[in-house]
Amino acid sequence: MEIGDIIKTEEDRLFIVDPECYIIYTGTSIDDDKPFIRIGNWIDMPVNLIPLVENIIIPDTMTGNPSGEQFNIDIRYLQSNRYIGSREVVRRYLEFQRIFGLDLTNASIVDIEKDIPELSREQNLSSKSQFIGVFYRDGNFKTVHDSSVIIDLKEMNRRFMNFNDLHDLVAEKNRGLSRFNGAGLVIAGHTPLFFSGGFITTYLFPSRYLGVFSRLGIDPSMIRLILQPSMTLLNVMRFLKWKHTSRGPLTIASDHAVLFRNIRRLFPGTSIGQTAFSGLNVKTDGGATISNYPDSYNIKISYAGTGPGDSDIDIAFVKGPGGIKKILADGVDAILVTYSVFEDTPMLFRTSKIPCAVIDDGNKNIRKLAASDMIILKPGIHYEIRAHRDLSTIYSELRIPQDCIPQGDFDAPWLEGLARYAEEQGGDGASPILYNIATILSLALSLTRNRNLSTRCREILQAVRLRINQSMVFSNGQRLRCHLIFFAGGLFTGITEEAFTASDPVFDEVREEERSIFAGTSMGRYIERIFTDRERLKNLLAIYTESERYAGELGSSIRQLERDIHIRKSVSTSEDIVDEAEYRRVMFRGRDASALQETEASGDYESSSVVSGSAPGTVGQPARAGGSVSDTGDTHDDAAAMKTRSPAFSRSLRILLPLLLLLVAAVIVTLFFYGPTSRERHHAPDVLERKLSVTESRYYEKKYNIFIKDGDIFRYANRVAQMNGYNRIPYQTMKTGKNPDWIYPKNTFRMTDGEIVVVKSGDTLWDLSRDKLVRLSVRFEDLLSKGRGLSGAERQRVLKQALEAAFNDSQRDAVNALLEKYGQDHEKGRE
Repeated sequence: MEIGDIIKTEEDRLFIVDPECYIIYTGTSIDDDKPFIRIGNWIDMPVNLIPLVENIIIPDTMTGNPSGEQFNIDIRYLQSNRYIGSREVVRRYLEFQRIFGLDLTNASIVDIEKDIPELSREQNLSSKSQFIGVFYRDGNFKTVHDSSVIIDLKEMNRRFMNFNDLHDLVAEKNRGLSRFNGAGLVIAGHTPLFFSGGFITTYLFPSRYLGVFSRLGIDPSMIRLILQPSMTLLNVMRFLKWKHTSRGPLTIASDHAVLFRNIRRLFPGTSIGQTAFSGLNVKTDGGATISNYPDSYNIKISYAGTGPGDSDIDIAFVKGPGGIKKILADGVDAILVTYSVFEDTPMLFRTSKIPCAVIDDGNKNIRKLAASDMIILKPGIHYEIRAHRDLSTIYSELRIPQDCIPQGDFDAPWLEGLARYAEEQGGDGASPILYNIATILSLALSLTRNRNLSTRCREILQAVRLRINQSMVFSNGQRLRCHLIFFAGGLFTGITEEAFTASDPVFDEVREEERSIFAGTSMGRYIERIFTDRERLKNLLAIYTESERYAGELGSSIRQLERDIHIRKSVSTSEDIVDEAEYRRVMFRGRDASALQETEASGDYESSSVVSGSAPGTVGQPARAGGSVSDTGDTHDDAAAMKTRSPAFSRSLRILLPLLLLLVAAVIVTLFFYGPTSRERHHAPDVLERKLSVTESRYYEKKYNIFIKDGDIFRYANRVAQMNGYNRIPYQTMKTGKNPDWIYPKNTFRMTDGEIVVVKSGDTLWDLSRDKLVRLSVRFEDLLSKGRGLSGAERQRVLKQALEAAFNDSQRDAVNALLEKYGQDHEKGRE
């Protein structure tokens, strides 16, 4: 394929790759240097396009998601780009990027304010064939080439919906609906949205929410409070941009004041306010009261006069492990806990007298609860809190058939009759009646004191639950109301189908599944245009990046940039809490953080009190043999019990020390992944400055399909222990942390390949060994992949390096299989 096969007309120079992201091709041949212009940004921008972009247009209308710029640039080559736009708009835009660890001070800027014609402001965008950009006073922007208009933003917005339009559409369709006038919550993605009196509070913000809002009838203008203890902004930024445009009231609860000072600068005159998350105690527009449990990420939501019993209901939402014992002692009516927290401390919740419901937060291990009696709150379902004083109102609300209602106390004849009624319910297990029969049985089981009746009730309940197809029951979520029933100190769930009317579907992202959903509609035609342009751009980029010139210049740079962007994405798109320490490790990874330090020095950056791995405000405790002290105050035995913690650094040292080490850390990590093997080194041993962060480790494990077995960690840790003069540690002792040979900060360990590890606060021998095995696995996979692409003596050399890097039998078998395939000498070397 040649360039002429893709660019046949002037119109073909425009690529719409996402709503609010436009790419313009200015070139004619592969000899062109940086032949692309970008307007807006796209989170999934092809990485091989980034080095080929010459100019980045920042219109006054702030096209694109300002938080998405970090995925569309290579900060190593900023001076090769030009940001073009009004001086003040571009300045605010580039200053905003500092919170993502991007110092764009050295970016080349073209200020169109220097020459403002009477009706428009023109600026030559490219030296190639006079591509002219016209910036209009009403915020519009055009690109003209040879008298042809390549792009007109106002025309684009007229023909196609941008994200502000999609928000407007959902708000208009759902305005005035009464569905959320009660009290309750909805899970969007992994994020809870608490509603009361028609107004909504979100805890963090989901990455994809417009589709959920349109299906469930949620008016986004009714979101008045966002709880944002995390440092991440990408998910919420698109919503804030719309809020700024619509001038709707909004408050953000966060301790990271710098984030929102930058938002106010980006959107001058905004109505978005801020309050502190720590110590939060506010009454929402809908009448609920939300407060923060001190020194934790957890909150309490108090609903007044919840019907039909007009009872006050207090619910604790547990997002982090800090202060759980305080919550259990608080006397709330129920606890909602994310599965990831529940998984770490299940007995605390199972043994508590307070009713507990688990929120599906995307953790795949939640399937372990499928056969349990735990209440699981699912995404995309409307949960309404209902406080009852008598059973009759429960029967009425759930529309229980008269034949299923006891005529007095629960007794054996009624129970057997209910069992027969349940047996008669056929179908696919999706019936709300069958689900609600299980609810009545649960109520009877909790209330009866007759042992024989309880035993029989439990048998029938188990049989009914086995017949319920949960996925089918909740498949039509937009028409369901799931009742969270508070009665006699317990929590139960029932469902009813309602005549809710969902608004027309909208998209959050242009993905493959949207092609069928919107086929035949105006949105569908827009989506097809985007997919067509993405494919055209892919083919055009291939012509450049596969050419001899660009393959040599850009190959390794693009691979490194791709890795960096993927790691940043994993943090930025998280629907979980990313504390300041984790955020800095990833966002400033391998870079001089002077831009951030300058901001801090000028008072523009306020560091939170978070210590990595702890709840806000907690201080690490020294470890004890046989157990460790958790931030709940409980002593427990698990793998984490091998950790050692030193007293907290002063605030300034906690901030500055990690930043000073980041540049060195990135170099060290690169050496471990791609440097020579220990047998080839003739210099002093490498010293590990930091372990991989959790995010980095997960990224590499997913990318290379790495699975580190406990047995591998155990064997490697013991080899390291014995190499360094420690006794061999039994498996159970190592896992439970009952290790007589504690390791302490500033201890040094020599790993099996000669690497030196300096122990830091919180390190364990188990965790250090696991980290090493992940890094060895990355090196192994890279060598194995490289070996497959070589031939002759070079292939044999690389595969033998892979064999040296292998640390278990499956890896050695993979190398030996290749050596046998190519008929080369090999060593079995099994353990």
